[in-house]
Amino acid sequence: MNAPFSKIPNASPDPIFAIAQKAREAGPEAIDASVGVIIDDEGKPVVLESIRLAAALYAESLSKSDFNYPPLSGIPGYLDAITNLVLGNSDEPYARIATTGGTGANATNLRLKKALGYENIILPTPTWANHHQLINGSGLCVTEVNYLIDETPSIDAIISALNSDQPSAIYLQAGCHNPTGLDLSEDDWNKLAEALTDSPHCVLLDFAYQGFGKGIEEDAKPIQILKNASIPTLISWSASKNHCLYGLRTGAAFAITNNSDDIPMINRHYSMISRQLYSAAPTSGQLIVEILHNKFADQWRMELDELRSILRSRRESLKSKLPDDFQQSLDGHGLYARLPLSEEQILELQKRNVFMTMDGRINIAGVPTGRIGELGEKINSVI
Repeated sequence: MNAPFSKIPNASPDPIFAIAQKAREAGPEAIDASVGVIIDDEGKPVVLESIRLAAALYAESLSKSDFNYPPLSGIPGYLDAITNLVLGNSDEPYARIATTGGTGANATNLRLKKALGYENIILPTPTWANHHQLINGSGLCVTEVNYLIDETPSIDAIISALNSDQPSAIYLQAGCHNPTGLDLSEDDWNKLAEALTDSPHCVLLDFAYQGFGKGIEEDAKPIQILKNASIPTLISWSASKNHCLYGLRTGAAFAITNNSDDIPMINRHYSMISRQLYSAAPTSGQLIVEILHNKFADQWRMELDELRSILRSRRESLKSKLPDDFQQSLDGHGLYARLPLSEEQILELQKRNVFMTMDGRINIAGVPTGRIGELGEKINSVI
């Protein structure tokens, strides 16, 4: 009997979603700090009111829609709105394309790196678990370097990995570092820009959490530093968290080049990559975001400010309930922190219905405010 599919190699389940499945199976008593979803105080995913208003207008428009294919590059109004967020209000042209969320943006930019002739990615670790899979799937090589030295981000360690004879792309997160929450400083970004000036290297930025660090414009500061220094940079942006549009898979990829003549060719490559992967990105999220920034932008900013304040409060509350050797790990910004727990302690926490990834990463945003005390008590019970 011909059974070709029986020869398929073994594939491991995604480690983050596997933990989340365990949490679901544990029932409503579980504290699920695994997947990066923002949960309200009732234990439900946050949906911004500004997004609901924009989605309602989008729904009304469907009765008149022709449901035609969008441009491969995406909805122009959506791209204009996101460009203003990421790169500031400017008439300056950029290469850009709508993508299937932040993961699609990262995959697109990695394939563009391959097309540009780059073979090596310098990846500071620890990092988001999916970065490795995305790099491997793009046929690129990885050089790992320590992101933390003495539990502090080290730009010197990253710069030291550069090889003048081998053009490389440094894969960094713009802020709200996943999994640690600990970010490079503005001085670090300036130091990196200086090191990369007139070099063959470039930067690939994962920008998944704009607005959850210090603010919309403040979180885009690393991009402005690299742009002002004319450092070639690719940006992978996501609407999943800051617009709470997880399932609508809404993102964008950008290329900053110091030669505007390159933009048309980069855009053609972006469209070619998109065509190969999924043709065009889904339109629902793009159209909702376009409506939001045309009609409800101020409300959205206020809601995002409130969310950032809630996450900061949860982080500080958890810090107050844990011993001294946990304090530095909770000093950061955004959704995540990586706690100094062993695998044995993490497995013991699972028995107590607390679920996090096996490296100790917790999604603070996934724990309702009213359960932070319970989380602290259970962590203390295993250390």
